[in-house]
Amino acid sequence: VETRYQKPLFNIPTSGQVGEITVPFVDVKLDPYVYAKRGYRLYYGSTHWVKKVLVTREEKSIWYQIYDSELKKYFYVPSHDMRLVPNEELTLLSPEVPGEEKLIVVEPETQMVTAFEGEKLVFSNRCSSGAKGTETPKGEFRTYHKGPSVHMTNQGDALEDIYNLPGVPWCSFFTGLGHAFHGTYWHNDYGRPRSHGCVNLTSEQAKFIYRWTLPNVPPEADYVHLPGQGTRVQVI
Repeated sequence: VETRYQKPLFNIPTSGQVGEITVPFVDVKLDPYVYAKRGYRLYYGSTHWVKKVLVTREEKSIWYQIYDSELKKYFYVPSHDMRLVPNEELTLLSPEVPGEEKLIVVEPETQMVTAFEGEKLVFSNRCSSGAKGTETPKGEFRTYHKGPSVHMTNQGDALEDIYNLPGVPWCSFFTGLGHAFHGTYWHNDYGRPRSHGCVNLTSEQAKFIYRWTLPNVPPEADYVHLPGQGTRVQVI
């Protein structure tokens, strides 16, 4: 992780804009004040949907208001701890390559993810796929629904195995049960199975998959769902 403080930006589209945390961690506030009550903690590389900029004049502090669609609540992040992702970082990669020539292969046995444009290898990295009992399903799939930031939780399915992860970055889902390629800010244990069925990658690797696969998510959208479409995925 790094500490990369940011200059505030004030022109945010009315639909919102995705932002990423650029410090090791930050505790969000329930109101845009330094001494306001704390919400949850956000970590480096996590992404969040920014709705507006607020300036607290008596404190001379600047805040980004973020929205959590799982909790249906607003929180506030100091602007210097978050980078707003510019539109040019959300464009489709390799747009000249026909969609059917793009293919992602996941190999749980070797914990590798590779991506091809025809016969050309364009991506190869270790991953963390599903652990025993929550294995990543094998078969042929497509990345038909995607979002730049997702609050992932299993709603406490089992007392000893609860997870509650706001701001999971660069999610490319390939099943209707929530299996996805996504960035992972809570571990760097790539090369061994340890997820709840998803394919864990670093944030930058997940961002490549997110931008390279179809459907492309427009900058003004926080989610796209197009059944029957998407880039081919083989889990073997």
